[in-house]
Amino acid sequence: MKIGKISLKNNIKPKILVIASLFLILLPFFFVTYAPSTDLPQHLSQIYLLTETIKGNTELYSINWYAPNNLIYILIAVSSLIFPPVLAGKIVLMIIVLLWGGSIFFLARKRNRPLANVFLALIFIYNLSLYWGFLNFLIGWPIFVFWIIHTSKPLNKKNWFITVALSLLLYGSHALWFLIACMWLFFYSIFHWKNWKSFIYRLSPVVPIGIIATIWYHFLSSAREAGGFDIAPHWFYSPLKRLSADYFIDSMLGGLRGEIEIIMVIAVVVWILLSIITNYRHLKEKTDLLLLLSAVFFSLIMLFAPDKYMNTIYFSQRWFPIALIFFLLSFPAPVIRKRLLYIITLFLLTLFLISTTLSWYDYQKEELSGLSESLKALPENQRVLGLDFIKDSRYLKGRPFLQLFAYTQVLKGADINFSFARHASGIIQFKKPRAIPWTPGLEWFAERVKKQDFLYFDYVLINGNEDIHLLSISMDYLEPVTLQGRWRLYKVIQK
Repeated sequence: MKIGKISLKNNIKPKILVIASLFLILLPFFFVTYAPSTDLPQHLSQIYLLTETIKGNTELYSINWYAPNNLIYILIAVSSLIFPPVLAGKIVLMIIVLLWGGSIFFLARKRNRPLANVFLALIFIYNLSLYWGFLNFLIGWPIFVFWIIHTSKPLNKKNWFITVALSLLLYGSHALWFLIACMWLFFYSIFHWKNWKSFIYRLSPVVPIGIIATIWYHFLSSAREAGGFDIAPHWFYSPLKRLSADYFIDSMLGGLRGEIEIIMVIAVVVWILLSIITNYRHLKEKTDLLLLLSAVFFSLIMLFAPDKYMNTIYFSQRWFPIALIFFLLSFPAPVIRKRLLYIITLFLLTLFLISTTLSWYDYQKEELSGLSESLKALPENQRVLGLDFIKDSRYLKGRPFLQLFAYTQVLKGADINFSFARHASGIIQFKKPRAIPWTPGLEWFAERVKKQDFLYFDYVLINGNEDIHLLSISMDYLEPVTLQGRWRLYKVIQK
């Protein structure tokens, strides 16, 4: 195997570095129980609901066997059969991280790109999609790597059927990945124009899945609109504002607070500039045009696509880490001694992962205190209201606490105030739009809760500071079950 013109068969050192880096990118997971991935509990809950539905509890739920976005649930289901639920979720994330890392190495090998650049590209695995828990989306990247390698080959009858199969896998991972793959193939075919016959033949493999996707999209649009979701496209930031430093950095990574992400972004920009400067005489020959055009393609999506569409958040930003991976792999390494190249890039990767590990550890120790005790104290099969009054983390960006209450359903079979079954895009959905007698959106806006909201539930899981918990204890309709930590469980006294 060759990576960056280095024969791994005859030179053991690069091979060791590759294996070591793949282990290294898993480092943060070994220091936490609850991996910080916002939607992960809801995805685990989909498997719990799937199991219950298969057992015959079909009054509320139906199974979307043929919908897109279900590929990840095979992985979650298998993991859940082997491991306890919380650990199963962490194992799934670890597998996804390894798949991303392995795909980056695979792409670099196939395109004969520099190994040092690959080490830097691994940093962008820890992006906002991982932290937000967009697992359906994340599983699509390894498939797209195969897609881009395969569809850039000459098309014959055998390759035509392989393209159909890859189209189906992309659709099964996430409908957005199928859409983007179709767009990429369209522009690639335009760029490599021969004639109309060749153009139509190259695009024809996506037609069968495209018809299915169109039918499904109409169903999803109707279901989400009926469920009360905002399905209109929204541009919260103009293309010019998206070039601002904060937006740019959050789009490239977007997971950790502090200076570490800024340092990494600066390092990568400097690396690319050094590459251009030190290779300027032969830059065209050393640059992979296919990967560079792919980088531009995904950057344009980040700049011009809606910020939110069909209730899908970070619609545009989620593509930018992929653009950066393509940018890094497209350019040659700076003209520096090879050993020094490895030392610099592995140092940066290690620094980033150590910082990530420390942030994750502190996040769990300080900001998830009391969670395990509360989950353990909750009786089986209760109605649970989850309220996150803290919202922001000191260590992580985004809303890492948003869906943690869903662990009550995963672990104790609770009926919770919000479920992904309302989205109609997972493997389980409500048969009919569920009537919500309590204030909607409490998972996002806990401060809107009213007294009558509590009375629809048996227990309340609250993430709050001491003032919030003192106020909760003072309410005559809430009885504290746990008394320590940021997360505490309360029993609702029905009067």
